[in-house]
Amino acid sequence: AGTKNLNFVLQSYSLPVGSTLVFTLTCTQYASAAVYGSAGGSSNNVDYSTWDDQIGTASMTVIINSPPTPGVFTVSPETGKELEDLFTFSCSLWSDDDLPITYQYGFQSLTANRVMPVQSRSESAESIVILPSGDKIFDYALQCVSVVYDDMDANTTVTQFVYVNETDFPEKAGYNF
Repeated sequence: AGTKNLNFVLQSYSLPVGSTLVFTLTCTQYASAAVYGSAGGSSNNVDYSTWDDQIGTASMTVIINSPPTPGVFTVSPETGKELEDLFTFSCSLWSDDDLPITYQYGFQSLTANRVMPVQSRSESAESIVILPSGDKIFDYALQCVSVVYDDMDANTTVTQFVYVNETDFPEKAGYNF
């Protein structure tokens, strides 16, 4: 008799992406259970051995959201100069049931050890930006990043390398301003 609340807790991100799962709870009702006291009569024990064939079942179907399906991420030109040349970040052919799809662009900073955004999240699938130079140790390669989101925040991250060389500023050539 009465109500019993149960919590079913799962670890975050533990369900398989893109799948459909069915969770079922089954309850069995026992007949009027025989209650018998202990020898001292102070405590009661319940005999659950009498089952009256009543079973209740409840099911819940859960559809796990998938991130946008892969499309194309390009950055052009493939080679340029820092703070001088314009680079175009572009995404195309991405799809998802949960619209709108939004895009965030950036580059991987080795010094800050994180992605530095060059365009905040928006529905614009293209952005024209100026980039800093890549790492000299890696021939000025710079890893560009696009994070593609659906309306439920599921996302896919894709990268592309470009080569961004240092610019010869006039002060490097002996000019003073």
